[in-house]
Amino acid sequence: MIINVQANQFRNRPVQAVGIPARDRNSEMSPALKQAMLSAVFVTVLITLAISQVIGWQVHRVENRRQLLQERADSLNSEQINLLARRAKLLSPGYIEAVAAVRLGLHAPDKGQVHRL
Repeated sequence: MIINVQANQFRNRPVQAVGIPARDRNSEMSPALKQAMLSAVFVTVLITLAISQVIGWQVHRVENRRQLLQERADSLNSEQINLLARRAKLLSPGYIEAVAAVRLGLHAPDKGQVHRL
């Protein structure tokens, strides 16, 4: 093992930021730094409130659109039910025979009549 006698232990030195004066840990913040931090917090709060308002408006708009689409779907479903009932009525054998008798004068043969296929 090689020992360097001239080597000193490395210690971290506090880094001083440009434009901010060095101060000890026990002293309070300078008024300029307090003002800058309060301004940054205030601007951050305002931006957060603005973003939340925009998101709230978008959610409200999407909810209104969803409600309109739901009402449209409900009306289309009820119309489909009505159309299916009408189709079932039109395709029923009794209705077809009644229409054929009235419009075309066609009647089903009686028991005594002969019919050929």
